[in-house]
Amino acid sequence: SWGQHRPRTGEPMTNIASRGATMAVDWEQRIDFAKLRSDRLARAKSALAGSDLGALLLFDPNNIRYVTSTHIGEWARDKNARFALLKRGADPILWDFGSAARHHQLFAPWLPAENFRAGVAPMRGAMPVETGIPDRLGAKIAGELHESDLEGEPLGVDMADLVTVEALQRAGIHVTDGSQVMLEARKIKTAQEIALLDQSAGLVDAVYDEIYRMLRPGVYEHEIVARAHQLLFE
Repeated sequence: SWGQHRPRTGEPMTNIASRGATMAVDWEQRIDFAKLRSDRLARAKSALAGSDLGALLLFDPNNIRYVTSTHIGEWARDKNARFALLKRGADPILWDFGSAARHHQLFAPWLPAENFRAGVAPMRGAMPVETGIPDRLGAKIAGELHESDLEGEPLGVDMADLVTVEALQRAGIHVTDGSQVMLEARKIKTAQEIALLDQSAGLVDAVYDEIYRMLRPGVYEHEIVARAHQLLFE
């Protein structure tokens, strides 16, 4: 039961009714998404403060979601088109497609509207040096570090193509690994994350039950894969 999943973070136990429910309501406490967002960002900030880095530059969509609580669809998972900067003692800044940035300004009030900005990364080298995109990114990040008196401080990057790394270095930035800081932040799950993991396990159980029902001679594998995806999205 939920009551047996005591968080390891030292936070008090949260009572969550209808823990399998997937929609938020006003008439009982379910998963507190506001607390999920604030706890995740607090853990990332704490991990950064405990490191020797001045800031984190994030391209991994999972890390971006962790610190900004934004998501624009599964299609963006392998593009590395979005990037977020988390500086010591500050809220994250997210550069995204212009329409997505505007959407975040309207519907993601947990961060200042001015922290959602239009911008694009080199997208795993698809935007080479001659497009100007890599060096514009480097100039943006260098400017932000200068504004916060973080010039000369190491910048931790979680994942990036060499086109991006070289552009950051041309901008005079000391680039180093930032993945370990984010792994440190994320390794201990919050109470809200544990509740969501419980829901996710239930989704997987439902899919495997459907696969068991479908398995019979003459059924193609792609039919089972399609049904599994359909059920998960449903």
